[in-house]
Amino acid sequence: CKQITSFGAFFKLENGIDTLTHTSEISYSRINDAAEVLSLNDVRDLKIIEINLEKLQLSTSIKALLPDPFEDIDKYSTGKIYKVRILKITQFGFFAELQKGLVCLCHSSELSHTRKNVSASNLFKVGQEVSVMIKEIDKEQKRIAISYKATTESPYEVFNKNYKVDDIVNAKIVSK
Repeated sequence: CKQITSFGAFFKLENGIDTLTHTSEISYSRINDAAEVLSLNDVRDLKIIEINLEKLQLSTSIKALLPDPFEDIDKYSTGKIYKVRILKITQFGFFAELQKGLVCLCHSSELSHTRKNVSASNLFKVGQEVSVMIKEIDKEQKRIAISYKATTESPYEVFNKNYKVDDIVNAKIVSK
């Protein structure tokens, strides 16, 4: 490894040709920066995934030489609850790891029953373990959608079980 950038790592092959391994080709786990898993002067096996003679470029991959963690997906089922570790919090939810390298997304619409447009950063921290329900597994796209709110009963449903229209309830003012 001769250089690490925000978008990947450059390697010098034994024949003197430089090649880029893009961040998305370094690991099955989501990484923000190649420096999270690589260091300068690291020696790695690389798989050539593209040769572009017009641009005189080689594209290489480290993860193509590793077992695909999505091959274990059949041991997981939609509608079941699993523990995940939060890897990254974004504006639209969070990414979490179901097992090493098997990443899933919890969209912000799946965070809370009562709070709309809630930010995941207000509820969670990177590294935190939480229980989630798998909502969807897309084997073709290798995507897993999860829900945090599906692990708890909706307070609206609880309320609906206990009260009906025309009931009188005692309430406290919490905001003006």
